[in-house]
Amino acid sequence: MVSNLPKNFSGSNPSSSAASAELPKNFKPDMIKGLDAIQAAPRKPEVTRSEIAEFFARRMIGLRDQAKGTTARPKLYAIEFPYSDFEYDVAHAYARLLGAALHQGSDGPTPAEPVQPLVMLGRAVAGPLDIERFFHYINHGNDVHVLCTRAWQLPQPVLDLVDATLSMPRFDQNSFGAACMDFYELDAPPTLEDDIAWVGNVVPRDFLLNSQVERDEIVPAVRRSVERRLERYDTSGAYALGDLCGMDEAHEWANSLVEEIRLAQTGGMSWGDIESRVILIGGRGVGKTTLTRSIAHAAGLRFVETSAGYWASTDSEPGLGWARLNADFQEALAAAPTVFFIDDIDVFTSQPWAQLLPHFLEQLKGMAPYDRLVVIAGAQTAENVRFELRQRGGLESMLAMPAPNSQALAKMYAVMLKDTPHTLAPGDLDHVGRLSLGLGGHEVDLIVRRAIRRARKDGSRQVDKGDIAQILIQERFGSHAESRRRLMAEDELLNTAYHEAGHAILQLMRTRGAGLGYATIIPRENGTLGFVLPSVDETRNSMTRQDILETIRVALAGRAAEEILGGKDSVTTGCGNDLYQATRHLQYLLTRTGFNGLLSLDCTLEDSPDLRAHAEEILQNEYTHVLELLKRHRALLDQVAQLLVERQEVSGDELMTLYHTYQANNPGL
Repeated sequence: MVSNLPKNFSGSNPSSSAASAELPKNFKPDMIKGLDAIQAAPRKPEVTRSEIAEFFARRMIGLRDQAKGTTARPKLYAIEFPYSDFEYDVAHAYARLLGAALHQGSDGPTPAEPVQPLVMLGRAVAGPLDIERFFHYINHGNDVHVLCTRAWQLPQPVLDLVDATLSMPRFDQNSFGAACMDFYELDAPPTLEDDIAWVGNVVPRDFLLNSQVERDEIVPAVRRSVERRLERYDTSGAYALGDLCGMDEAHEWANSLVEEIRLAQTGGMSWGDIESRVILIGGRGVGKTTLTRSIAHAAGLRFVETSAGYWASTDSEPGLGWARLNADFQEALAAAPTVFFIDDIDVFTSQPWAQLLPHFLEQLKGMAPYDRLVVIAGAQTAENVRFELRQRGGLESMLAMPAPNSQALAKMYAVMLKDTPHTLAPGDLDHVGRLSLGLGGHEVDLIVRRAIRRARKDGSRQVDKGDIAQILIQERFGSHAESRRRLMAEDELLNTAYHEAGHAILQLMRTRGAGLGYATIIPRENGTLGFVLPSVDETRNSMTRQDILETIRVALAGRAAEEILGGKDSVTTGCGNDLYQATRHLQYLLTRTGFNGLLSLDCTLEDSPDLRAHAEEILQNEYTHVLELLKRHRALLDQVAQLLVERQEVSGDELMTLYHTYQANNPGL
């Protein structure tokens, strides 16, 4: 029954004259209704932050007493407390119970002759002044207590002074029962069911969320809070590793990692021996997050994700970046066993994130096997990954994740449409896969969802090829097309395949020097439609005249292949950079090398009309030579180009095998 008594009503019987004299001015007779029932009702305990803080503070004192023993010598204690959002509350309660001074920063005064212990938060330790303060208290016979998340986060001068490190463990069955008895005034610990794995994920705020539950509902209520929070880390909706496409190298690593995690879970190997600290390198949309979530799903772990970009500090809050970084790590630890994915790790190359790099590395190096945390990071380019991240104890390995080829894209469409009624045959999927070349998994997912909505709005019919194609057209020519990676029409795809096939064949025909790494026609975000990557020949440091001429022929071969495919009028502007590179090599040959006479000139072709005319003649002759060579071996050109159309990216070894097979069948090559 709800009372309408005023807050200042004393609760005494209003029938007595003495009580009547104390009645509030706004007292009315009907206010007495329900007073007896209210006073007779049992009082529900209410859990507060101060009660929770005092609970932990008392346990800390117990740990301190065990470590101190019978010695009277003052000590410096590092106290590890795992719940960073309650650090200050616990420090305040701990100082009060000890009768100690709570110091919150270097700017506060230090007593000339302190007569009480000192308590301080580790994150507030700012520099030499605090170190001197610690010396001052200890020299006057007082203990110093520094609360921190992990002791290794303290500055090294403080660690050098630490006499004992006390670790407050996370909740287990006994400490959870003791907390329930304390907070809810129980006579005995609550009964727990056989499944108590969730208890290790309890955090103090779970008690605040259930501060007034009935005594027999405490355990179910707290468990619901824990499980509701852990639902954010659930991976039941993740793709199976076998459904992921276009990640051959990463897929192999992922399967190996899952096997190691399973061994660690069964005690077959230590969590510290898992090869888990990897940076996945790839542009946005290639599937770094998707792969990591699938790893967590396959291994039966939770998945926590964040972005290093979120850790930025501001001028008004210089400590915000560290606080966010630390909180994210503590969240992952609280959800352990966990796969912790940190995207945009390449932001450490710029401010304000660069100043956080030492703190990030400390978090990694301070992790212990019992934390059961697998850390995987994502970056867009290897060039922007700070070298410090690759050192021992950091993120020691890098794994490239290229953009998916058309076969992988076709499989993505098939997987994403698996549970949706559609009419796309395998040939249709291959077609939309080629149309989607240049997109990543995230964009394909967006296209599929938009196509499904389009079909549902059109009479809830099945999704067909036209739905996908229409969305792709909108992606290419719509209002957001310029901000997206370039898509390739089929004729452009074919032209690019022949262009890169020409480069690849002339590279394979070189008489000596570097071989071929791979050829690709997967568009890059910088606008490149494709390229051929020569392998590195570390045995040669100089070039002959023939080497330079063959380099020029490789550069001219793309344009020649385009002309063979569609005639002179079909040659595209994509050849412009090739011609520029061929011209630069020829200028070097004619002016600096001595191959055009003994005189070595430091000049450009524009400086001498005669030299320019000579260079143009050489280029034209070399282009004619390359054009005739590719025409003579049109079958090889068609074969390489068709392979690129089908696969988009082909290794140098495979192309070399194909070339040698053709060579064996054509002895005059």
